[in-house]
Amino acid sequence: MSTEDELKLPKSNVIRNPLSSSTCEILVNEFDPSKVTPNIANKLTLGMMSDTAKLKFIKPDTLDNLAKLIELGANFEKISATSNRKIRLSDEVGLAKVFLRTQKFEIGDSFGLALSLDNKSVKNLLAHYGIRNPQKKIFKMADIEGCSFNCMCAENSRGSYDFEFRSSSTYGNLNVFDLASHYSGGGHPSASGCSISGKSTSIESVTKEVIHTALGMYSDSADFKDLPVESEANDRLADVFERTGRLSHDITPDVLKEVNSLIRDGANYEYYTKSFKTYEEFMLQNEILSKVPDFKLKDKEPSVRINLSAQDVSFLTKKYGVSEEQILGSISAFSNINIRNASIYLPDGRGTTIDRNGHIRQVSGESFERKSGR
Repeated sequence: MSTEDELKLPKSNVIRNPLSSSTCEILVNEFDPSKVTPNIANKLTLGMMSDTAKLKFIKPDTLDNLAKLIELGANFEKISATSNRKIRLSDEVGLAKVFLRTQKFEIGDSFGLALSLDNKSVKNLLAHYGIRNPQKKIFKMADIEGCSFNCMCAENSRGSYDFEFRSSSTYGNLNVFDLASHYSGGGHPSASGCSISGKSTSIESVTKEVIHTALGMYSDSADFKDLPVESEANDRLADVFERTGRLSHDITPDVLKEVNSLIRDGANYEYYTKSFKTYEEFMLQNEILSKVPDFKLKDKEPSVRINLSAQDVSFLTKKYGVSEEQILGSISAFSNINIRNASIYLPDGRGTTIDRNGHIRQVSGESFERKSGR
């Protein structure tokens, strides 16, 4: 059923193009190019960038249409920089603490991740960290190696459960639009959501029911088919992504047209737009962020120092199978957060630090057990 039919809207003067990434992309081809000013081109570019999650989810003509807007005066560099705004430390710490409750489960040849937050947890996130509609933060669970399905649910109002679903065609074949539609929701094959109310059971029971439905829709035939194979097109695309920071800088119409040509030649665009991390890396970063003292969250641009005890290091290495070097490497969790600087120190004085520009360096100092006289 079309939107016009469902909402009983007039069907005249309707433009529908399922091959466009967004309304703004449709308008690129509807507007008279001679009347598109740089200001209009900027606004259309911003709309396309936001609706495609910074060009992660594109359609066949998206890059060509973006090239047209740059030729018409759009300032891609400025728009790209605007969309990379630093995140508040309080947001990241609050979310890290709840992501530590994430449940991992098998789904076919891959695994899924699920997180459900009851009404008390939702209110706590708002009161202490200023976070609303936490289910919308599901993108934090994206791009994890071997993970084909993410489910996040928040009881934003008592007895009403808001779900967000994400899937990865790289590791599975679950169409989450079908899953959301099953519960009268909607969206896209890889990103959808729904609301469920009228249930007398707990949020855990509702989430368990939804995951059971998802498992029934998954087929083992995926076989990780979307992992890239060796090919000239993939090699050239990897090179373009490396020199442009995954299409974030040095972008010209010719670069976009080259990428589109490589996609037509079989290059795996979706894979190369992602920055994969392991489940252990994801959880380790949440553990580190959760150790930021609450009093630091009130600072506008804080300096954060995390001193890990021997017990902390032992817990992290055993629970996640990581090394001390990987623990120090988790300082990258602060790379997109609005801070002056942040550092992690091990009991022997080794550490890593990151500045406001995301530059990481190794540091060493006196053991704080010895310094504190312990």
